[in-house]
Amino acid sequence: MWRIGHMRRMMCRVCNHTQINAMVTSPEGPGPDQGARPGRVRTPAMPAGLPDAGRDDDGTARPAAGYSPRSSGTPSSGAPNSGQPSLNPIIHTRLTTPALTGGFDLLGPVFTREVIHLRCAAPAGLEDGPWMGAAVRGALGRVLEERAANGGAGGRPDPFNRPSAFAILFQTQAMLTRRLEVPRPWRLRVQRRGRSLTVEIALYGFAGYWAPAVADALVEALAAGVSLRALGRMRVPWPVEALEIRRITGLPTLPDTRLPDTSRPLVLDIETPLALKAGGALAGHLDNLPMMLADRASGLARWHDIAIAGDFSALRTASRRLRIQADGLIPDRWERRSGRLAGRIIPMAGFRGRLILQDLDPAFALPLAIAADAHLGQGATAGLGWFSVSED
Repeated sequence: MWRIGHMRRMMCRVCNHTQINAMVTSPEGPGPDQGARPGRVRTPAMPAGLPDAGRDDDGTARPAAGYSPRSSGTPSSGAPNSGQPSLNPIIHTRLTTPALTGGFDLLGPVFTREVIHLRCAAPAGLEDGPWMGAAVRGALGRVLEERAANGGAGGRPDPFNRPSAFAILFQTQAMLTRRLEVPRPWRLRVQRRGRSLTVEIALYGFAGYWAPAVADALVEALAAGVSLRALGRMRVPWPVEALEIRRITGLPTLPDTRLPDTSRPLVLDIETPLALKAGGALAGHLDNLPMMLADRASGLARWHDIAIAGDFSALRTASRRLRIQADGLIPDRWERRSGRLAGRIIPMAGFRGRLILQDLDPAFALPLAIAADAHLGQGATAGLGWFSVSED
């Protein structure tokens, strides 16, 4: 195993992005009263994050037993996954009582993501497939969890007691409704192109503060080794060749900078398996697609300090006008091994292909554009649910 520690980095401000020569070190970052670099979200002092009680079959963390917005304190063992009720009150308050309230149009201009783009050489014998996202996610989670348990990278505790990157990426921080969690503020993409692999993580809203720490941990995780195939036990390093972190603000739109024109049929080309429900189901759930788009955008808005206010009953009524045509959908099935469930093998499923949307209500145009960047359905943090939008 090799580990990239405190290496010299070159900051190059071109077109509002940061290019890193060598690798990013995991930062303690400036204090709440110290100057942050331009454009960086300032984060006040925060206690440790909320532990989870394991993960569902799709890899999503579940809140710990006894979770309550009134809970406080840190796990007795000091580890973020000890199972004791614990809550980061500042993060929870920021997500449940955001500063701004408005419609989806309020989110569009400020929709921000810190994009970590990493290129590495594909190791010999690597089998391509949708399993790679979960494998990279698991490798990243192991490094972040170890760092959180040790008080941070290099065993140095954060001087302002801010939550760890592990808590932000892998643990429940608040509920959007009684049954719906505020989503994890990130998504993952793993793509093979010939002899190269690209790994991309986007952190949304104020979660972007943790981008350097996530980038540093990702480099260490790939260096420590990732499987060569689904269910593989042997881990082989994925040699890192380049890394870039850049900030993007504004909506992901069509090439001519417009939102999708809902008066025309819209084509969704599904790049990685889409599962609207656990188990990979699409049938019986496609009618819910517009409201899933709205829920996704509404949840990510909380990480931008925005509460989406609107008539969701009217939205649901409008969503029923949508007509969906499936064009050449192909089922994808694979298996993954759960490290948190003692190596239990978990079946995974989804669909790739094309969906054609007709008569989509204009109110869903912006949530659709956001989901094209942030993914949709189960497993967004494992690379699933990635699609592109075009007009027919």
